[in-house]
Amino acid sequence: IIQLKSFTNDAASRTKGLQLKTKLEHAIKEEKEYIVDFDGIDKFASPFFNNSFSALGIQYGFEIIEKIELLNISDNGKLV
Repeated sequence: IIQLKSFTNDAASRTKGLQLKTKLEHAIKEEKEYIVDFDGIDKFASPFFNNSFSALGIQYGFEIIEKIELLNISDNGKLV
């Protein structure tokens, strides 16, 4: 489980998106299940998602992204 709150207070910036991408890449390479917990995160912007999930999808295939479980993400976060 990757707790976003352990390294950021929001899911908005490019920099934080790249940090999440790095963490998820380790799990992907080790073929582990991965869960991203958005508990306590209430600010969202596309640069975060573009530089984490989308970048991973382009690099590894979008079927990998579909396997990532998202916990505690708000409806607003899902829209972004």
